[in-house]
Amino acid sequence: MGKISYILIILCAIPSLMMANTTPTDSLKQLLGEYKDAEKRCEVYVHLADLNVGSSNIALDYWDKALEEAIECDNVAVIKIALDELVKGMSCIKPEKVDCYIQLAKDVLPIPENNLFVSYLYSQNASFRTSHEDVETVIGEELTRLKAKDKLTAEEQLEWEFLTAISMDCASVKSGGYSVVKDAIPYVERVLSLLSSYPEEQRCFFEQLCHNKLSNLYMTMPEHTPKVLEEISLMISAHDVINQLDLGFKRVFLDDFPFKLTVYGKVIYLGDDMPEKEATACYDKLMQLVNNEDRRKEVYDLISLYHWRMKHYDKALLYIDSCIAFRKENARVLDLITPYEIKMGIYKDMKQYAKALETLEECDSLREVSRSEGIKKEMAEMQARFNVYSLQLEKEKLTNRNNVVIITVVLILLLFITGWTIYQRLMVKRLKHVQGDLVKSNEEIVIQRNRAAESEKMKTAFLSSMCHEIRTPLNAINGFTDLLLDKTIDDKLKEDFPGMIQENIGKLTDLLNTMIELSSLVCSTEKLPISSADIFVICHQEIDLLKEANTKHDVTIKLENEEETCLVWTHPLYLALVLKNLLNNAVKFTDKGEVRLSYHLDMDGKELLITVTDEGIGISPDKQEWVFERFTKVDSFKPGTGLGLYICRIIITRLGGTIHVDPEYKNGCRIVISLPQG
Repeated sequence: MGKISYILIILCAIPSLMMANTTPTDSLKQLLGEYKDAEKRCEVYVHLADLNVGSSNIALDYWDKALEEAIECDNVAVIKIALDELVKGMSCIKPEKVDCYIQLAKDVLPIPENNLFVSYLYSQNASFRTSHEDVETVIGEELTRLKAKDKLTAEEQLEWEFLTAISMDCASVKSGGYSVVKDAIPYVERVLSLLSSYPEEQRCFFEQLCHNKLSNLYMTMPEHTPKVLEEISLMISAHDVINQLDLGFKRVFLDDFPFKLTVYGKVIYLGDDMPEKEATACYDKLMQLVNNEDRRKEVYDLISLYHWRMKHYDKALLYIDSCIAFRKENARVLDLITPYEIKMGIYKDMKQYAKALETLEECDSLREVSRSEGIKKEMAEMQARFNVYSLQLEKEKLTNRNNVVIITVVLILLLFITGWTIYQRLMVKRLKHVQGDLVKSNEEIVIQRNRAAESEKMKTAFLSSMCHEIRTPLNAINGFTDLLLDKTIDDKLKEDFPGMIQENIGKLTDLLNTMIELSSLVCSTEKLPISSADIFVICHQEIDLLKEANTKHDVTIKLENEEETCLVWTHPLYLALVLKNLLNNAVKFTDKGEVRLSYHLDMDGKELLITVTDEGIGISPDKQEWVFERFTKVDSFKPGTGLGLYICRIIITRLGGTIHVDPEYKNGCRIVISLPQG
């Protein structure tokens, strides 16, 4: 279950790795730092090797690491695939390491299953080495190794047969006697016949190598073109078996581009010997394979060959010129000879003998060899044909010039019609846009009208409330003043009247101060100036003032913080005004219980939190934001202007903070203030 779990985790993570800003390679490298299990690390290294298949050295490094982890977790399938990739890659780069890998295969793979795979590695290595080393030396070393054994095993006998076929093939190529190639075919076919007795998962590597060799041999004999297709098909089947080996996980980044390029290249290089239907099908698969420009550059010559054969000469020339330009920057001079030969053939079929001659000269300059008498004769023929066709070319140029004039006129008309159509469409779009803007403007006018009506209603309500709030203390003052002047009333009874007058004067003064404060606050949106202040002193002062003014004996008022200095950055006077409003509201709406004031700084000292909590009637959830608007009152029967919380929000906002009702508190009302510090 553990094995299945981590495989599922990696497979599920792959889509997010692909969509993320980081590359899959970066994400997989990060997983390596997290995984300690050899099985998981082996899988990650295989994915990294598959992702870097285009960079052979990087891919080989990852295969080497995958091999180490596979040996540790005894994953035979990964061991075989890693060794196969390393032997093929190192044969040309570091041939001395190949012997180490083959010896490692003998040591770590189970017996007797490893014998056939080891023989395959020897044969694969020999096949690669003959492409860039002296054939006689390579084959001689391998045969000497086999001759040193007292008796060859069945697998070593297969290796002997395959080496014999390689030797005969290379000897015929060297001597130019391609008729001898057919003598190598029976040896490879005998190897395939003997391989059939082995299980498919053991023989698939060697089978792929043999079918590849046979297809190359048959390609030298045009009469055996069907055989080439058959061997290529069998090679693909063996390759599919290798890819389907049970690794314990899925190779989601596996890229078969190099293998498929080899396959499609063989078919296209067959030229006129290949039926057109098969060649076109192969070309379509090739174009699907090279789905980006970087990969397409690598197969420009194959694409050109196909178009040449289909007599698409313009496309053939375009691709072969691109191939030459690309190889001039990225390849050896030797790799330019074949593209120039292709280009020369295209010009020749097009009967553009002057350009064919020019291309041939360029090709010969690259070869730096003496021109044979046959080539000189062909050059003379091309020159003569060029003279014959020069008049025809002039005639064609005149015809083409007339065609260009006609096409130009047609194009101008088409451009005019297209431009007029575009202009009309743009005008329609502009009218629709203007119409949409008008609709939005009308909607905005309706919204603003509704807001104005609502504001008018609120203003009317406010004026009515203010009239009531001002009239109440004024009536009290007038009434008690008249009573004081009334000489018929006992003096002892008049003793309380000055205090009552003073109390109502205070209420009236507070109301006017509130209106003045509101006016000064709403005139600007700039931040209020702040300075260092002791929050404990501010809170303690407001609590003491409230206790003195409190007439509700069942309401307890307290500051929850202990007496200690706590310096904060704020505007002391405006913060005191906010606390005063909040505390007065709390007492006003609490008939019995506690009114608590508390404050604290967060752990980083970057935020001051102040809470005013009461056990009164509370505020319903749907009005917890509404109460901070102008002229709003929770209880219309309670005295007040409805501006207290509105002023508090303006002050706190201009101090850079926030104020809100705590929706979680259910035992009354809790107002929370947050002020930034630092």
